[in-house]
Amino acid sequence: MRHSFLTAIVIVAVLGSALPAFAGDEFARPTWQTCADVPTRGNPWAVDWAAPSVARAPRFLMPLVTAADSDVGHAADQTTTGRRRPVAVEYSDAYKTRNKIHKIASYATIPLFVAEYWAGAYMYAYPVNITPSLQSAHRALGISIGSLFAVNTVTGVWNLWEGRKDPNHRSRRMLHGITMLVADAGFALSGAQRPSIRNGLDDYYHQRMVHRAMATTSMVVSGISYLMMLFGGGK
Repeated sequence: MRHSFLTAIVIVAVLGSALPAFAGDEFARPTWQTCADVPTRGNPWAVDWAAPSVARAPRFLMPLVTAADSDVGHAADQTTTGRRRPVAVEYSDAYKTRNKIHKIASYATIPLFVAEYWAGAYMYAYPVNITPSLQSAHRALGISIGSLFAVNTVTGVWNLWEGRKDPNHRSRRMLHGITMLVADAGFALSGAQRPSIRNGLDDYYHQRMVHRAMATTSMVVSGISYLMMLFGGGK
């Protein structure tokens, strides 16, 4: 009896150890996996300080946060672009009238410049052929140019003052006004240095040289300033 019981125990133990070898995958136990190997089974008490945290404002504060974000984005767009939007400035009807007179006087000055330069160059190159009629024509052309410059000075300075708050083309307008005032001073000095034979030939040749230099320089300066406004897009 004892031998039969021991024999049964041995048979059960052998079968218990042999059955897993023949059972296949149906009786295979799952392999042990740690918490680090399975992301879903991570340690709930572990904190990853390197991972970015997403903080959300309370629901009642969301409109304020959204408005602040939009303001910051708008300011960032203006900072990154670095461009200013054109500012709309309204001008008076008197400004427009003065501007039209200013342009007409500028156009009328161009042929007077050409005629005055030709007459002055001829008188400078051929002083022997100077006649009273040529002197009178040269003087009349100078007076006409001075009168148109006076009109342009008044209308230009007046409009420059009215448009002082307009940031569009402000630097160009200021440069145009300064250069034209310099040309005004040059024409006035050239008229004061009108050559005369009464003080002798030496003084006469010196005066006509200074007169020619000042008049020519004033014409060049005013011409450059005129072209700057004509093709520069200024008012």
